[in-house]
Amino acid sequence: MRGWFRAITGGLRGWALCRLGQTREGIEALRHGIELMRKLGARILLPYHLHLLADVSVLLGQVEQGLAAVGEALALIEETGARVFESELRRLQGELLRMAGREEEALLSSLRPTPDSPPNPPRESPPGAAR
Repeated sequence: MRGWFRAITGGLRGWALCRLGQTREGIEALRHGIELMRKLGARILLPYHLHLLADVSVLLGQVEQGLAAVGEALALIEETGARVFESELRRLQGELLRMAGREEEALLSSLRPTPDSPPNPPRESPPGAAR
């Protein structure tokens, strides 16, 4: 139980430190938390912590690190089916791609529907429109 607590709180602490400007210590703590999660086999929670790493990567302008974190998190989501953070990961992916100058790819990644997206409802014709 202690390992789980360390993994979860270590990642959160690392993200918070980065947000407070203590980036060296923060990144170290965040990566340590992610490594602990991997060792513990926390495949459901890992995408959230990878999302935190991607978020910090945007803040620090570390595009490749952020895209790698997003890619790993999206792959885990596909494997586990736990899609709780998918929309935020897609948003971060789009932001990172935009930062890299890949505007079109950024737009397409943010518009990609997820498997649990509701279907588009049929449009009703406005009153008085020809049918």
